Amino acid sequence: MRGMRHGRGAAWWLSAALLALLAGSGAASAASPVKLAYVTGLAGTHPQVHVANGDGSGAIGIGAGVDALISPDGGNVAIVTPYTRRGTSLVVRPASGGAARTLVRTGDSIGPLVWSPDGTRLAVVLNTTRLVAIDVATGARQTLARGQIQGTSFSPDGRGIAYARSRSPRLSAPVNVFVAAADGTGAHAITHDGRSLYPQWGPSRIAYTHQRLRRADAPVYQLRTMRPDGSGVRRLTHLRIPRLLSGLTPTAWSADGSRLLAEYGGQDTSEAWTVDVASGRARDLTGRFDGVIGVNLSADGRTVLVQRGYFDDPRHQSVATIPFGGGRATVLVRHGSEPSWGG
Repeated sequence: MRGMRHGRGAAWWLSAALLALLAGSGAASAASPVKLAYVTGLAGTHPQVHVANGDGSGAIGIGAGVDALISPDGGNVAIVTPYTRRGTSLVVRPASGGAARTLVRTGDSIGPLVWSPDGTRLAVVLNTTRLVAIDVATGARQTLARGQIQGTSFSPDGRGIAYARSRSPRLSAPVNVFVAAADGTGAHAITHDGRSLYPQWGPSRIAYTHQRLRRADAPVYQLRTMRPDGSGVRRLTHLRIPRLLSGLTPTAWSADGSRLLAEYGGQDTSEAWTVDVASGRARDLTGRFDGVIGVNLSADGRTVLVQRGYFDDPRHQSVATIPFGGGRATVLVRHGSEPSWGG
């Protein structure tokens, strides 16, 4: 399964300029502050992070990196640098180019990364076992939770955070969704079944994955939603999941909460799926298993930002958009990977 970039953050706060850009307005395209960050060269020894306009034009290289996440306001890019004998680092660079500021240097793993809606903080998982919040301006770091972290998402107003935590890496270990203030205080579980993970905080509800364990097989993942206090649980999907595959994890909400982007995962599988929240109808974005990974959703829910090409073959990956209801892909960047939107 792909490198679990869950928690990249719902895209419902993206500006109206993005909607005009995606609708094809030339005037909006010229004036739009919307930016696209992505990585090239992941198959080689010198992967590079680039920032472009929302349509892929005007790209500039801003530094080395294997993963990049642009801030919601489009001003900064959080970058995980390539691994060396000294380890790896999390740095932040201006989207327009400029010097990097190092926030974390470690010999362990870094990620997933999640920006707060106002772009002032990053929530980062270190070594899969420690969730920290980092003040981007000062570099001050605060531990929010310890344990096996399986999904993180800020609330729409940035004052709260949701995450899933288990105390053991065992697949059968109980895992629940917690919510806390953005500084980690007041943390408490809002699920108690031991099978809830990958929360994605939307406009009024939290989407999450509920897992059912199978003997000698991958667990089954179905989507549910609940209110931020854990009440009003509703099962969204009822998919039949084949052997070696798991099912759905939530990725992003539309602004009105009517549409949800999700990822269908399992052995050697990561596919963009879309969910109509009212009906619970879920479908593969392209209608087939073809290595199209869903990354983000436009505010109006009409457009999905995707990475095309199988996750283990970065030489043939590209960045594109596809209508939420399916249809022709618009290629933004050829030979690009790990895209994100901001601005």
